[in-house]
Amino acid sequence: MKKIFIVYGGQKSGKTTTIKKVFSEVKKNDDVSVENLCPRLRVEIFNIVSFKKIRIGFSSMGDVREAACRKIETLCQRDCDIIIGAVRGTEKSPMYTDMKEIAAKWNYEIEGISVRRTGEQADDFALAVKQDVVDRLLSIINELNR
Repeated sequence: MKKIFIVYGGQKSGKTTTIKKVFSEVKKNDDVSVENLCPRLRVEIFNIVSFKKIRIGFSSMGDVREAACRKIETLCQRDCDIIIGAVRGTEKSPMYTDMKEIAAKWNYEIEGISVRRTGEQADDFALAVKQDVVDRLLSIINELNR
């Protein structure tokens, strides 16, 4: 079954940075093609990566409810096998509820992955990458490509 992973957390908790790191690591592989769905974006990403057997949708926009939901719905429409998105808040936030409804509409499973901001992150942007989340998502992607 297709799956949506929602990386959620507060402002400046590392959601976008973590999603960008997964995207960057996947792009390093052979047999990868990238479709940029919104080239004018500077900070956020909205891409589909075809990697071996699977299509992975990436949307790091998680702050504006309507835009975030629209991006995830577009990735569902584009038939991605895995979607990695962001939500500012928790699994109980209205935006996460919207994501669950989108997942159900398009017959996707959904799983939330929490990222938390540490005090050190305020001073060091690099610490915002949640390496455990990156490693977990990369492991799932690699498993699906076997």
